[in-house]
Amino acid sequence: METTPENTVVDSEYWRINKKKFERRLKKLIVVMVLLFLAAVLVRMQYCDYMKRARVSEFVISLRAAQDAITEQLKENPPKKIDPNLAKLIPAELSFSVEGRRAQISYKTVSSEGKIIAFSPQFGVLLVLTPQAENDAVTWTCWASASLLRDIPLSCRDNKPSAQSSTSAR
Repeated sequence: METTPENTVVDSEYWRINKKKFERRLKKLIVVMVLLFLAAVLVRMQYCDYMKRARVSEFVISLRAAQDAITEQLKENPPKKIDPNLAKLIPAELSFSVEGRRAQISYKTVSSEGKIIAFSPQFGVLLVLTPQAENDAVTWTCWASASLLRDIPLSCRDNKPSAQSSTSAR
C-alpha cells in the first residue's frame, strides 16, 4: 500500500480518536480497580472485627457451666452461700487460638454470693456476672470492661460500670 499525505492525515486522525477512547476506558478501569480494592479492604476489616467479637462471645459462653451451677444452687435455697469451688467449672483455656497462642482465662473466681469474675488477657476483657434470685427465677446482670466497646457482647455493653445490663439465665 502506497503512503500518501492524505492517508497519513486519515491514519493519524484515526489513532488520535482511538487514543482518546483508550484513555477514557483506561481511566474507567482504574476507577473500578480502586473501588474493588477499597471494597476488599473494608470487607477484610469487617471480617477481622467479627472474628474477635465472636471469640469474646465464646469467652462469655465458657462461663455458662459455672453460671448454670450457681443458678441451680440459688433455686434450691436462695439465701444459701455459693460454693467458691464452682470456679473450677470455668475452663483455663478456650478451644481456639488467638495470635498463635491458646486463649486463656487467667483470672477466674466465684464469690460466696455467686458473682463470677473472669479475665482473659488475650482479649483484654474483664467480665463480671452477678446473679439476682427472686422467688424461683434467677436473673443475671453482666458487666464487661474492654479496650474497645464493640468487642464485648451486646448484653454486657454499657458505658457506666454502675449500670449493668441484665440477661436472663438459661
